Amino acid sequence: MEILKRNSLSKKIAAATIALVVITVGLVTLAVRQSVISQFKSQYADQVAASLHAVEDKLATEQSAISARLSEFGRQMRTDSDLRLHLGESEINSFVVDYASSYMATLGLQVLTLVDAGHQVVSSGHARNDFGSDMYWLVRALRESAGRPVLAHLTNSGENLVVLARMDSLVLHRRPFYLVGGKKIDRKLLTSFTDIKGQFCLLKLPGLAIAPESAEAGALLKNLQATKSVQLWQYEISEEYTLGQIHIALNTPAGTDDATLFLLHPKTNLNQLLRRMNRSVLFISSAGIILAVLLSLWLGRSVSKPLRSLATAAKNLKLNTLEADFDVDTNDEVGTLNEALNDMLTRLRVNRVHLAAAEKKASFAEIARQVNHDIKNGFIPIRNIMQHWQEVAQDNKENLARVFEERKATVLDSLSYLEGLARDYSRLRPQSKQTSVNVNEIVANLVRSYTGVGNGALHIEFHPQAEASVLADAVQLRRAFENLLQNAIEAITGKGSILIKTSLQEKFLLLTVSDTGSGIPPDVRSRLFEAHFTTKSQGTGLGLVNVKRIIEEAGGTISIDSQVSKGTTVSVTLPVSASRQSKTDGTD
Repeated sequence: MEILKRNSLSKKIAAATIALVVITVGLVTLAVRQSVISQFKSQYADQVAASLHAVEDKLATEQSAISARLSEFGRQMRTDSDLRLHLGESEINSFVVDYASSYMATLGLQVLTLVDAGHQVVSSGHARNDFGSDMYWLVRALRESAGRPVLAHLTNSGENLVVLARMDSLVLHRRPFYLVGGKKIDRKLLTSFTDIKGQFCLLKLPGLAIAPESAEAGALLKNLQATKSVQLWQYEISEEYTLGQIHIALNTPAGTDDATLFLLHPKTNLNQLLRRMNRSVLFISSAGIILAVLLSLWLGRSVSKPLRSLATAAKNLKLNTLEADFDVDTNDEVGTLNEALNDMLTRLRVNRVHLAAAEKKASFAEIARQVNHDIKNGFIPIRNIMQHWQEVAQDNKENLARVFEERKATVLDSLSYLEGLARDYSRLRPQSKQTSVNVNEIVANLVRSYTGVGNGALHIEFHPQAEASVLADAVQLRRAFENLLQNAIEAITGKGSILIKTSLQEKFLLLTVSDTGSGIPPDVRSRLFEAHFTTKSQGTGLGLVNVKRIIEEAGGTISIDSQVSKGTTVSVTLPVSASRQSKTDGTD
């Protein structure tokens, strides 16, 4: 435990230094790390955006290639005399029906359809049985596309066919026609949309998804087909991929649906960069913390060692000799403290003689004030009785003998009290003699000794509501009660009354002294138990201090409650003596 106490300052310095360095390094590290991560993510986002723009460009390139092939094929159709001849016949013949299928593969298209002005299929290269079917839904979508990508969901012998479609218009044999062509969206086409390793496109359609031919794309495609929510799928893969999206209208005979072309850009490089950065940050932070610990330990010891030397010298200092050796020689605050301690030691040696003389003088002055206060309180009852006898001798001489006999015992008690004080002060310090004391008897004798005080204007009543004894010094307890009664009398100017009560509260005797005097202001009441504090011109400021000491030596407490202009109540609680308590409990 002593070692912990000696090392507490160095530990505090070490802890404070470590905490400061850790907090500083942590904040700086977090700030730098966040800045680097933001830069990495910004560059990565730019790269993804560029890749997505490249996919859009490739979509546009595919559309342009389809449009160019349709335009070239349209010019060929206009110069085909056999086609014009067969279109001029009144009945549809197989030459026209099979015309589109004859050239579709040559054009590199998977869909090629010739539609007349009534939007009826005249010739279909991908589905011969579509002859005569209505293609208004696709013609309208292509006409209104304004250059945007258009997907068409077609069927070929029960097989679903999703194509990127374009349209051209032409006039044959003085009749307007629409030439619709398209490329099938398949795994090969999706693969051609991306050039970066690990990056690929995935097309999500209502009830259908298409992905390139790769293990990664196949796994993601299965997850997408298995989930019920595209948003959930996006969240699940967000740790490994960044998603770019292109929304494209999907046209079907039943209406228009929404298709989404996802660009999945792997986060492998970004995650590797972040992991390397985190390892570097951890290494640098750990090194900084270790250096901070070593520095703080060195700093703490360099400060605590000279302080321990000063503390040891101060601990060995004895006041009777004032011999000590403060010899820390440093050019810092500890050295300044060493000089201050040496100066203090010199002043102590000089003032020791003066202090001893002053203490001796103060001790005699304190005893003189105490003796003066106690003797004055002891003579007050005798003076009151003498004044009473004088009044009886003047006004009712025939009763003087009777009154003398009634009050003689009180005078003798007061003289006995003064003799006890004299014996106590002969030993300089009164010795407490704890005996079983009847509080009611002491209070009753005090009240009788103050009979006639105030020429009838002051009324003192004593209502003993409980008979109990306490373990205390009888002389000291009388001193305390007499002081309280005298203070109550002095608080009343003119007519007034004092009521003294005793009662039992569990194992304690409660004595209250209440007066109808002027009361005590709050600022004065808070200082009543301070030594030498008094509001009386002839007071010593020791009365209530001694009362509190006597009551507490008997194991009791004292409190004062007062209201200005209404009066004061002093409450004293004293523990009931063991003999009285056993009787109260009904035991032997």
